[in-house]
Amino acid sequence: MESTQYKRIKTIATHADWNFHIVFCNKRKKKLFMKELINSDINPLKKMYYEKSITTNNDSNWIIQPIAIEEFKTSHCMLYEHTNTIPLTDLSQDKLTLSQFKKISLAIVNSFIGFEQQQQLFQSLDARYILVNQKNFNISYINYDSFISFYSENLNSQNELVHNSTAINYFSPEQTGQTNQQLDYRSDLYSVGILFYNLLTNSFPFENENSENLIYDILTKPAPLLKKLRPDLPIMLSEIINKLLQKDKTSRYQSAQGLKNDLDIVFKNISFNASV
Repeated sequence: MESTQYKRIKTIATHADWNFHIVFCNKRKKKLFMKELINSDINPLKKMYYEKSITTNNDSNWIIQPIAIEEFKTSHCMLYEHTNTIPLTDLSQDKLTLSQFKKISLAIVNSFIGFEQQQQLFQSLDARYILVNQKNFNISYINYDSFISFYSENLNSQNELVHNSTAINYFSPEQTGQTNQQLDYRSDLYSVGILFYNLLTNSFPFENENSENLIYDILTKPAPLLKKLRPDLPIMLSEIINKLLQKDKTSRYQSAQGLKNDLDIVFKNISFNASV
């Protein structure tokens, strides 16, 4: 990726259509986040412009605003201001303390309370694109080309954009396009449950290299109970995550605020000296 204008410092994530990097911009003389398109297809570029456009009317504290789309090599790149953060995947490589998990989980849930209030579906939750400030554990998102309004006419269709942007491991059953359930904020809460499960176990409840088999598991198999994998964790925390991962969205939390209320109860009654 080296060029006279940008020097790659670190690659955050790789994808079929693009790569995410931390770069040093010689022209601006500072670090930036870069989303680099790695092919010249029109669809990924359209998604990049869509991602930039939806930030125009979105002043969310949780979204890192892109600053420019530029021609780069044989295609394009999108640039974002660099922040004093690290990808959540970097932080979770080490064993989290319960105190760290508390701060991260509540920050994520608070962001989804905000998305619900803005009547937006996130649709593309993925730990690789969640950035964490290690001092205060505030979080921000750097890939949101799947944001969509509750009332979009495309809401109920299987979204190629989502499939291209997110690891299928995070998909809710209705997000696979194989059910008659409508996408809504409870679909995002399912993905939050997957994320929490992953943070606590360093694994996904459903893992399969074959995408069709993985979707079949998501649709048909119950998630392994967290309390069996982590009997050291509070039972109520395990029950919260199990509720998030229900196949039928009517059996999940009905709002991010309801999820936060239960997490607050758990965190008030546990010690924070142990590791997750």
